[in-house]
Amino acid sequence: MNDGDEQEIQKSLIKNGLQKQLDEFQMLSAIFCNSGELQVDDYSCIDNLNGYINDEIDRLNTKLDYRFDLPLLPDQKVQILVELPHLYPALELPRIVIRSSVIPRDQERMLTAKIEQYIEEEVVEREEPYVFQVVGWIQDNFTELLQMTGEKKDQQTAPIKRSATGSEPIVFERLWIYSHHLKSKTKRQTIIKTARDLHLSGFSRPGKPAIICVEGPQTDTREFWRTIKPLKWQKIQIKFNETEPVNGENEMAALRHFEAGFREELFCEMDEDSDTEDQPMSMGLFMKFLEKHGCGYIKKELFGFQNSNESPTSYGSNSGYKQQQKVAIGDQDGVLQVFSMKKDELQVHFKTLPNEKIASVKLGGQSGSVADKIFTASENKVRGFNKKGKLFLAFETSLTETIRSMCVSGNDLLVCGNHVYNHYRDCKEVGSYLCGDVIVDVAALCPNNTSRLITVLACSGRVLRILEHARVRQTLELESVPTVLYVPKGIGDRILCGFSDGSVILFHLNLLSTEVKREVLVADREGEGILSAVTCIATYDLSADGKEELIVGRRDGTLQVFAMNSDEYQFEMECTQIYRENFNESISALQGGCVGATNYTEVVVCTYSGRIFGLTTQCISKSLGDNGTRSEKIAGTPIDSSAKLQRIRAEIYELEQTIAKERERYQLSTQALSSGLSAIPMLPINDSFVLSKEDATFLLSLEIPTPIEHVLLQCDAPITLLDVEKNTAVVSFSECDKLSGNSLLASYRCQLNTNRIDLKFRTIEGQTGTLQVYITPNLQPKCCQLKRYPIKPLSLHMIVHNATDEMLARPMNTLTLKGPFSQAEMHNWMINSIPELPEKLYESGKVQYTFKHVFIGTMLICEYGKGEATFRSDNISTISILKDFITKEATKKRIKLEISTSINESTIPSLIKLIEPMILHYNKLTKDYQLAQALLDLDIRDDEEFNTLSEEYRSLIRNQQAIGTEFRKQPTILNRIYGILTDLYIDKFKFKGVNVKTKLPQLIELLENYSYDELVQFYSVVKAGDENTGDV
Repeated sequence: MNDGDEQEIQKSLIKNGLQKQLDEFQMLSAIFCNSGELQVDDYSCIDNLNGYINDEIDRLNTKLDYRFDLPLLPDQKVQILVELPHLYPALELPRIVIRSSVIPRDQERMLTAKIEQYIEEEVVEREEPYVFQVVGWIQDNFTELLQMTGEKKDQQTAPIKRSATGSEPIVFERLWIYSHHLKSKTKRQTIIKTARDLHLSGFSRPGKPAIICVEGPQTDTREFWRTIKPLKWQKIQIKFNETEPVNGENEMAALRHFEAGFREELFCEMDEDSDTEDQPMSMGLFMKFLEKHGCGYIKKELFGFQNSNESPTSYGSNSGYKQQQKVAIGDQDGVLQVFSMKKDELQVHFKTLPNEKIASVKLGGQSGSVADKIFTASENKVRGFNKKGKLFLAFETSLTETIRSMCVSGNDLLVCGNHVYNHYRDCKEVGSYLCGDVIVDVAALCPNNTSRLITVLACSGRVLRILEHARVRQTLELESVPTVLYVPKGIGDRILCGFSDGSVILFHLNLLSTEVKREVLVADREGEGILSAVTCIATYDLSADGKEELIVGRRDGTLQVFAMNSDEYQFEMECTQIYRENFNESISALQGGCVGATNYTEVVVCTYSGRIFGLTTQCISKSLGDNGTRSEKIAGTPIDSSAKLQRIRAEIYELEQTIAKERERYQLSTQALSSGLSAIPMLPINDSFVLSKEDATFLLSLEIPTPIEHVLLQCDAPITLLDVEKNTAVVSFSECDKLSGNSLLASYRCQLNTNRIDLKFRTIEGQTGTLQVYITPNLQPKCCQLKRYPIKPLSLHMIVHNATDEMLARPMNTLTLKGPFSQAEMHNWMINSIPELPEKLYESGKVQYTFKHVFIGTMLICEYGKGEATFRSDNISTISILKDFITKEATKKRIKLEISTSINESTIPSLIKLIEPMILHYNKLTKDYQLAQALLDLDIRDDEEFNTLSEEYRSLIRNQQAIGTEFRKQPTILNRIYGILTDLYIDKFKFKGVNVKTKLPQLIELLENYSYDELVQFYSVVKAGDENTGDV
């Protein structure tokens, strides 16, 4: 028998066992049918088992476990926990455990042993499930079992007590346990009950990450670890343990840091309507708690922090940090300046004259030496300055585009425009590459002990292109658009990449093959909402423990610091967020270093409006007293803070006077008799227009360096504006005149000192137009700047690089176009009809792209070349929209097209089945929301009235807050689904030359009372009397 046969037999045995488990669970559900008697924590495990049995999935993610809550004691329910292995009942035994708050842990273990003994001796037929038999035996004999195990416990405790009074020393132990997360209420109750039963002191922190500390006799702490470790954890480990021999209870009590016993602590900033265990842990509260209980030393072991009570001298010597560093900054006026801090005063070392806008600033130097040369990129020129400000390089590249990104590595200079990449060595071009996508960023990898240079290009088409000798050696397809690349120092084969969806991924490139490993370090976490795009990444050893922290800056002004619990960027890392703050301006750049004070690291941050500030690791509360004076002299900091405050006040007064004089001079220059001219300021706009695949909406972010007074929106395509939580602007709508062609006129009046605004809106596929945004800054004279954003016909489609065979095997409708058009003309039509296509096409012959509808998941496959184009989709509406748009564009150019369509009737049931879960879910959600609102109007005041309601209505009242929250997030999503299905109905019969608009009310009624078979039947039948070719 070969390995394949053995695997098939094993799989067959597992399937057989799982089917019997599910059948038994169904039988138990019918027997224990009272409320709360039989419960399952996670019903997704049943779906997982069914999927494995039906060959829908290849891997089992969980086991079937459930619990009984039975009244086996007077006025007290007892839990019977059941966990079934995959080969139960034939080859493996179930794990059945009894839990109760009144039964000691030792006695529970004896009861478990009795149950195992009963199964071994009394259960003869193990081919069939027998959980019901065991549970019945427990119900019948529970009182006798308690008495028997209670007597054994009393007999066993006597010799233990005697040995405790003997000469053997007792060992005190404190365990620090770290887990990936802890949210299950059952686990939390088990942890608390076990610790208290064993008379251990300490605390547990549920959430992500989870931290547990227990202290007491070593025999009991080890028993605690043996009890909780077998529970299902994603990851759990003892991070640190402390032991010390003691001679008695008095010495042990003196060693305990948590005298109050064992408690659950949350360490989070609580909101009124939030679950505290889902909130991120507040590091500040946790540190204070540790300091209060004398455990500050453990921070380094848990998170890599240094203790704030350590002396500055030891902190500096351990970290290896030297003197304060200088900061180089380039701005949009073309000015490069280098400054440092000395005694809390800003010292500018040099500052260049204004020139072309600086797009990039990089440090460089000879390989193996200190990077003390500053390189700037402006337009198509690269300039180099030494640390004293002397210009040593003025190099004009051969790029015809403006430089957008640059990388300097030893003698190699890499520069990129929108589509062109050039590689220079010693200012001589050694290679170039022409890219169809827009190049977002560039980075260089230098493998250790080699002279190779690997270039990584981040491209807007959601790919990373890896080049060597200016040739693409590999293309990595991504789920989102990359925004920034970062190579940690000293690492030659790993690169960090930030994305527009807010995630950060670590790529490990095997430079001897095409193998690439990737690990998500930062992703969207539950309870935090959708993350903003990453704008910059840096790593730096902020805590002086030899491990670098990950620093992430985002477009919405959020800055995060993560502790990476792994050495040398190994995989399976635990990234723990240790700092998060929002500064309300997009972060343009950030860097870790030592700037403000010697031996104290900090993060220097630069925002879009030009603000530069530092976040220091220096303990400010230790530096300043309550009266504003220095309470303790610290190296590298001034003795008296009052002088610094006085200097700041004087500087502010000076600036106010200068502004007043300039304003007065400007007013005089604009008088009627003056020869001066009023100049309109041209402000750079930092904008972002992206499609969010999570909710199929567009996010428009606008930011200018000065405060915004108001923003006007005008669009000739129907779009729906949605609320944004962070948006404080007041919105007002104007009625649109149909003859003017406007579908939307809206204005946002911004609050004072708002220089950034986020807008969110929804489009309708098939409707095309232009969104025009007029941004008016709060400046004199009044002016506004205009930005235009195209709304494309297939606006909700995004490109897919790795379409599965299952997706491509769906039934498809086909549109074929033939005519005297070039490939470039067809590509231009496609760019104007669908997002994310590369702007330029450099390939010869036919090209193929695959797209996916982000809302309903339908596919579109486009293949076109000179004179012929073929489009395939499982959505008839997509084919219809493309046909109408391309025909219109070809008519403008007087190109005659030969059009043929093939409509596959089976695509209708396939599409309905695809979105059926959404229809059912949102139909139910809408009805539940309406019912819950009606039930709240009843004004039920006491439990007696509440209990008169049915269980369904009681459940709706209990969950009305969650139902309302979900409904308010997408109040019109059901109408959106109905709109897609009505368009599908109209488009299907439009291809047949039939007008069916009069039957739409019947379709809406069918959707509200959804039935798959009736809906499919409705799409396939049309009465002859409804035929009317006039509107085709």
